[in-house]
Amino acid sequence: MTLASFGAGRTMLTAVGVQPRQYQVLVDLFGALGERKELLGNLGMDRHAMNITSLGLLIPGGLFALFAFREGSLAAFNMITLALSSLVLLMLLVLEASNSFLNPAEVAVLAHRPITGATYFAAKLTYLVLVVLRATAPLNGPAALAGLVKPEARWFYPFTHLAAACAAGLFLALMACAVLGLLFRILPASRVRSAALWVQVVASMLPLAFNLARRPLQTLADAMAPRAIGVDWSFVPLTWFNAIALTGQGGGQMSWGWPAAIGMIVSAVFIGIGVRSLSAGYMTRIVGVMRSSGRRSRRSQRGSPIGRIVRTMSGRPSGQAAFGFMSRMMRRDWQFRRGIIPVALPLLAIGPLMLRTGVEVAPFGAGRFSVIGLLPVALSLVTLGLCQMLAYSDHYRGAWVFVITPKIGVRGFVRGVYWSLWLPFLALPFGVVMLVFSAYWGVADAALFAGYGLAVASLMFGLQLLIVETLPFTSAPRAERSAAIASFIMFGPVAAVIAWGVQGQFIFRSRLTTALAALVFAWAAKVTAEYSLRLLEIKAHHSLAAPSEFV
Repeated sequence: MTLASFGAGRTMLTAVGVQPRQYQVLVDLFGALGERKELLGNLGMDRHAMNITSLGLLIPGGLFALFAFREGSLAAFNMITLALSSLVLLMLLVLEASNSFLNPAEVAVLAHRPITGATYFAAKLTYLVLVVLRATAPLNGPAALAGLVKPEARWFYPFTHLAAACAAGLFLALMACAVLGLLFRILPASRVRSAALWVQVVASMLPLAFNLARRPLQTLADAMAPRAIGVDWSFVPLTWFNAIALTGQGGGQMSWGWPAAIGMIVSAVFIGIGVRSLSAGYMTRIVGVMRSSGRRSRRSQRGSPIGRIVRTMSGRPSGQAAFGFMSRMMRRDWQFRRGIIPVALPLLAIGPLMLRTGVEVAPFGAGRFSVIGLLPVALSLVTLGLCQMLAYSDHYRGAWVFVITPKIGVRGFVRGVYWSLWLPFLALPFGVVMLVFSAYWGVADAALFAGYGLAVASLMFGLQLLIVETLPFTSAPRAERSAAIASFIMFGPVAAVIAWGVQGQFIFRSRLTTALAALVFAWAAKVTAEYSLRLLEIKAHHSLAAPSEFV
């Protein structure tokens, strides 16, 4: 049931330039294709993926609900939970909106039909709204119930809290569409996708930026507190939804002044211009966006030194072929880039911070917790993101080319995949660390730390290869990865800090303990990598034997 099912809804759709009949047909078509798994990678059109996502979002939702048991007013609790849940939802919506509007698999067929851009946009937006509603319940449901412990809360507070959260989610969805629309208007077709990826990067770096700037922000807040007492903050959108949640609750209501009206007008104008830019002529322009590839690299992989090293270490020419294939696909494939860039760049961004703060003293010794100790865990999180995204691609039907590859060629290709990731993402960073820190710690300590870190990261990489389902870029994308990426960004740093604390407490207490641990981890990494590669080779042969994957 959609807006086109009601007379008033049809009138409203017609008023904004949407043809109700076409809109209903498109909504039904997208729903049918999603149920038949023919539109992969779109969370709103995949009921199974959305169910998994909703269950996963219960974890951060439960954590946000714990703020209810801290001291503070209901307004402060509601503001905190709305801000945190909106941050998670923003990362999810940016990923989903960019994939839905900038990578529509069905547009090659529908572009030849007499469908207006506004109608197509409305049908796509319907499923984006479904994502908002389905994600809002697990993210805010626990907090809405926990808020009843506050003395100011009345029995209907869960309903007002969820209403405010849904309104905030719809606002974020429209803002995401508006930003994409402005990219359509400002940039040439060949740059729209790349710019959208950078928007995802900015959204994914917000949690890291907040954590790194927490102390300066606290200092700034303390300095500005006396001046901010009499300021009307109602122009901030978050205060609008906080006012909705506090409707009818005790403790007083938030005032709405002229700054709120100005903020709403500015937001409405921005959303109107952005949505209009996205929907007007969408069916024509998106074809140009999907066909454009930006600048094409003319460099030959044949002369790459890493490629020659990969061939030597894999023992087969197909190993070097794996490096050339992966290096090109990583740069060109939309699904891989939109999945890995928001994950990897925030983690790699803290590398210079580690180098700057860790040069003073070696991390070995009781009671020392150097930031540089986070490097093995941070690189392991990068390789985890790579392994999560490696198998999926928009061009998965091209996997038939591997069917004609001899069995021994597949074996060399699989080992080439391992070395193609291990060398640039693990060996090279620790080699740089050893060279840089030798001048500060001495060669022995720098080599010990680099060896230990490489052993730990290699062990984790070997284990992470177990989640790779088949050869790189030969499987259809899955929609539930959007929620996995958002959860990964939010809670990956927490896991890294825990591992860093355990490492500093038990392993870095002495150099002898670190050396013994490095040897054990190196042996375990070798055994794990051999097993994972054998298993990946078996998975590859099984997937290549299934012709349904390529049709």
